[in-house]
Amino acid sequence: MSALFIEALLKSSLLIGLAAAINLCLRRRGSAALRHLVWTSAIAGLLVLPLFLVGLPRWDVKVPVAPLATSRRAPRAHDSAAVNRAIVPASLRYPIDPAPSTPVQKIDASNDHGVVSAAVGLVAVYAIGVILLLARLGFQHRTITRLERSSEDVRETAWLELLGQSARCLKISEPVRLLRSCHEIVPMAFGSRTPAILLPAIADTWDEDRRRAVLLHELAHIVRRDCATQTAAAVACAVYWVHPGVWWASRQLRHERELACDDRVIAAGTRASDYADHLLEIAYACVGYRAPALAVSMARPSEIEGRLRALLDAARNRSTPSFRTRVASAIVAIGVLAVLAATRATLSPLNAQSPEPPADRQTSRTSAAEPRNVDPAAQAIAEGKPGTWEIWSAENGSVQVRISEGRGSSHSFRADAKQVEPFLPSLGANGQVRTTLTRDAGAFTLEGLLRRTADQSLVGAGTFTFTPSDAFPSELEKRGFARPTRLDQYLLARSDVGFAFIDELSAQRYARPDLPMLVRAAEHGVTLTHLREMGQLGYRLGQVAALITQVDHGVSPEYVRELRAIGFSALSADQLVRTRDHGVDAAYVGEVKALGYNLESVEAAIRARDHGIDSQYVREMRELGYQQSSIEDLIKTRDHGIDATYVRQLASFGYAQLPLDELVRTRDHGVDAEYIRRLHEFGYQTTLASLINARDHGVDAQYIKELIELGYKGLTLDEMIRLRDHGVDPTYIRELKTLGFNNATPDDLIRLRDSGLTRDRLKVELGYQFQRMRQYFQRLTAGAN
Repeated sequence: MSALFIEALLKSSLLIGLAAAINLCLRRRGSAALRHLVWTSAIAGLLVLPLFLVGLPRWDVKVPVAPLATSRRAPRAHDSAAVNRAIVPASLRYPIDPAPSTPVQKIDASNDHGVVSAAVGLVAVYAIGVILLLARLGFQHRTITRLERSSEDVRETAWLELLGQSARCLKISEPVRLLRSCHEIVPMAFGSRTPAILLPAIADTWDEDRRRAVLLHELAHIVRRDCATQTAAAVACAVYWVHPGVWWASRQLRHERELACDDRVIAAGTRASDYADHLLEIAYACVGYRAPALAVSMARPSEIEGRLRALLDAARNRSTPSFRTRVASAIVAIGVLAVLAATRATLSPLNAQSPEPPADRQTSRTSAAEPRNVDPAAQAIAEGKPGTWEIWSAENGSVQVRISEGRGSSHSFRADAKQVEPFLPSLGANGQVRTTLTRDAGAFTLEGLLRRTADQSLVGAGTFTFTPSDAFPSELEKRGFARPTRLDQYLLARSDVGFAFIDELSAQRYARPDLPMLVRAAEHGVTLTHLREMGQLGYRLGQVAALITQVDHGVSPEYVRELRAIGFSALSADQLVRTRDHGVDAAYVGEVKALGYNLESVEAAIRARDHGIDSQYVREMRELGYQQSSIEDLIKTRDHGIDATYVRQLASFGYAQLPLDELVRTRDHGVDAEYIRRLHEFGYQTTLASLINARDHGVDAQYIKELIELGYKGLTLDEMIRLRDHGVDPTYIRELKTLGFNNATPDDLIRLRDSGLTRDRLKVELGYQFQRMRQYFQRLTAGAN
């Protein structure tokens, strides 16, 4: 659903862009009617596009792109993969404890549910928008129906004869109703099946020329079926309400529609200057009325200037597309829409290899689950280049071992010092050591120095080389695996993944992996020890990929035992990963329990951890006198942004020892130190309740400052709120000052605002706007003559 929605938005953008480009080419020589035809085709295409996307077969077009370079995954400090990638003796293999202090990447197992919830929410918001806009169209239809019912049929002979003459002039054969409204309206046409023209009552005072111009314009709407196209545009805006381009296209359609109707009136024999005069008079006589969305009106004041220019342009193309042109346009539009809907671009790398071999012909180079990214350093070791190793004693009777392949690639782990004793028999007199460590996949030859210091600590370093086993590939093929490369053998030997590992997988009833998956497990540090111990703890996951995920997220046998020791037992594999990702361990749980809070379940521990509940936060709040009784109270306080810093800031302004609920309310309403400080600068030192009320009503420092600059100094906060509630803002006050209201009191401002008095409305009532447009029209007429 989301993919179809996104595709519809993208392709609708292309459709609108194509229509805009065509109209740009037609701007000079094409007529308004032809441009309107292009926009009509685009709007119709938008409505049909979803049906074409669902119903038409897809045509994939490959787009060549350069492949993206991927970087090798850096091992985490706590990750046991970093331990088991080291090339060390079998006796040194020991699972490392994940470091609790190292931050881990949070990949919440509940993310899928969150994504689904977000998607459902977005769909709901979109559906609500569509429903509201369609309901608005229904309301507009009812408005037109009420206008029609409240109007009377025009029966005067002069009107009917003039209507018949105008209809014959435009070659309209269907009957058209002529209605008169008692309201002050702008002339309009409505109805697709039974068209009607609605005139204001003042139309009876018009002379015959103006009557004829108005009837010709409205009949032009009817013969062009503009009511239908207007409805289609309104439906398209409802369906694509999230797309601003569709609203823009609808405005362009309306603009070209009026120009095309004006061209029809001029083509019918009306003098351009006379028609422009009629248009100007009608537009400003009905300046306060807006026609319903499903009706097409004659004049909008906001569009008058452009229409006057077009009317007085003698070189303008005023032709109407022929029937053949309209049919050809429809065929072309359908073809373009079909190609656009069916086309689907697919990215094709420039260096793409041949298609993957069938499943029964396994390859040792890549895995379907994870594309292979060869480490050049590991490749060099596999080809015989030497690497280095180091060993030194660490705390608690353990040693640290590090294997380096060069170019910054190294692998380290910690092990018991007793496991280093197999080295000691080969030590020479000067501490030199040379030994061979044999694995199923190959052997490591180690050379270097190893000695004990005065405090019996071990320290050593040297070089190693790798020799792949000649028998390993054949034996692996007998077990049903593909033949490994030298690099595969090195990676398997480095993590000691061999036949014992494969047999243990079989014993625990894991699905048999292919060679790439086996190598991938070795690269990610899935060891035989990890496999066995997790199996003993009851975690037999069935898939090697699940094991890899577990190791990548730092879930080790020690971590499982640690959770069980603090009471979190019987956790699923997914819960283990989620708990580890959220940083819940024995140290955190012990810290919270030491503060007197009990975490009854692992979900409670995760929630507390995610909401930032730690010992520092609890201690700081307790020092300020706030001691929450439960974890839920702590989470609520933390979620609302209440911390020690915020409490101290309020106290510095005199708001100390507030109840917790009042603190939460103050924080939720956006009353912070900055807001309080700015209002104090203007002398508003009041209660928190008044500050919250002012904040909720939009009274801020900027609003107060601008009102003071306009001469309204010393107002109380309640007066400021009252002005704000009635829509009295600095812009409105400035407009009134330009009209002479220089000493209006706050009550005067509110009365003027409530009465609907605005600068533009006052200009219209005083005739200022009309006189300005009259002068502008006279200048245009003089220039045209």
